Amino acid sequence: TWDYQMFQFVMEMDVVSILYIICLVITIVSVINIVVLVLVGHRKFASDMKKKKGEHVLFVTAHPDDESMFFLPTIISLRDDRTIHLLCLSQGNAEGKGVLREKELIQAAQYLRSEQVEFV
Repeated sequence: TWDYQMFQFVMEMDVVSILYIICLVITIVSVINIVVLVLVGHRKFASDMKKKKGEHVLFVTAHPDDESMFFLPTIISLRDDRTIHLLCLSQGNAEGKGVLREKELIQAAQYLRSEQVEFV
């Protein structure tokens, strides 16, 4: 059956392929988030979120700089009332620039007043 074939396919995948698919899914979700924020308006979203002061907010991204490309308006509107945490699922090591990309994300996190930055 189709379920068994899909199960076999997933079991034969290596860890890198699985991580790639996870990063791809997170990137797609991030793009959907941008579209929703643009359509609904990030101000309405942020005003609803301001009702929940003092909470922790975790932004999960696939690559360094995704937090700035996709979530910057939301992070800026929430950072005064919330504790911001960033979780990045890759080092962004395309073309061997992983160490530089990590440093850039840490600098961006300082600007965004993020309490914690983690890389997976």
